[in-house]
Amino acid sequence: MRILSICGYRYFAVFVCAWSGAKHCEFIARKNHFIDAYRRFLATTGIKPQYIRTLRTDQGGEYVNHPMQALLNEHLTNHVVCAKDEHHSVGAAETAVNNLRHSPRAMMLHRNIPKRFWHSAIAHAVYIHNVTSPSRLDKSKTIFELLFSKRADLTQVPPYGCFATVHTKKIGVPFKIKA
Repeated sequence: MRILSICGYRYFAVFVCAWSGAKHCEFIARKNHFIDAYRRFLATTGIKPQYIRTLRTDQGGEYVNHPMQALLNEHLTNHVVCAKDEHHSVGAAETAVNNLRHSPRAMMLHRNIPKRFWHSAIAHAVYIHNVTSPSRLDKSKTIFELLFSKRADLTQVPPYGCFATVHTKKIGVPFKIKA
């Protein structure tokens, strides 16, 4: 993204599961922080590194470097790099990135939300995708149903940009009586 988010992010990395179609998004301030995003992805999803057999990327320097190659080799992950100008070979990820650029933009325009909140719109779009889209393995189930063996409760999900308040509990005298 060209606009710095309110949290200091400039980029996002999308991980797409070939088995279920689930998307996971990590936000990064600089492209060379991708290796940290990959480690966070492994830690937060609980996926054992040996289960990730293939990582498909383009020829970006954030993917093709010695520390990243060492990490992938350590985890026995095959790194497939597409040829120059052949982005269709990493089609699932390219489609995910394209969708995650357009859906949040539409949500933000609809609610008139400042552009610096793009990272929260993308996170919301990823969540909505994962609980409503059909899985790749079984089209009769959503990704959420496939992963957690139950239907997602969408009644508690507010629309993006709805009014919200934060209540903080103060200790002490709540009101002072003034005469």
